[in-house]
Amino acid sequence: MSHYNPADDPVVVNGIKEAYGFKMGDIVEYTNSYGLKFGPHSIVGFVQNPDPGFLPDNTVYIDSDSPWFPVKPCDLRKITADEVITNKAPEPLFVPKRRKNASTGGEETEMVKLEFLGFDDWDRPVYQDESGKLWKDVNLGNGEPALYSVSDNDFEGEPDMPFSNGNK
Repeated sequence: MSHYNPADDPVVVNGIKEAYGFKMGDIVEYTNSYGLKFGPHSIVGFVQNPDPGFLPDNTVYIDSDSPWFPVKPCDLRKITADEVITNKAPEPLFVPKRRKNASTGGEETEMVKLEFLGFDDWDRPVYQDESGKLWKDVNLGNGEPALYSVSDNDFEGEPDMPFSNGNK
């Protein structure tokens, strides 16, 4: 079984090249109903005849993990090339980690450097610490990072345990 390709779907390839202030190939950021932002994505098509009985407002196809499912134009925002570059090249993270000092018995804080590796299939930033352990920011790079270890230390693995004293 092959993967779905919107460019091969006659419903998507319908001659509409521009609609709702967007055109084919525009780079956009998608915000879901929970306020989570995903992207960058590109516009790959438009619904020609929306079904009034099933999500009539979802009329724009983007190159997402669900390319067969159109989204609402109001949930999209055009982004510039500068934003795409900024979003795709985060700086390394330096996060504090508390540990016990073996000689004094007290607690110390060390800064752990996490190098940015890329984005997983869910648009979560993936980082790697000095020991090779992978960490994902489940806040999708928005605001304060919420770092979680990664199951099987696999780039596409699921977030597992939060970054804390016992995880390094």
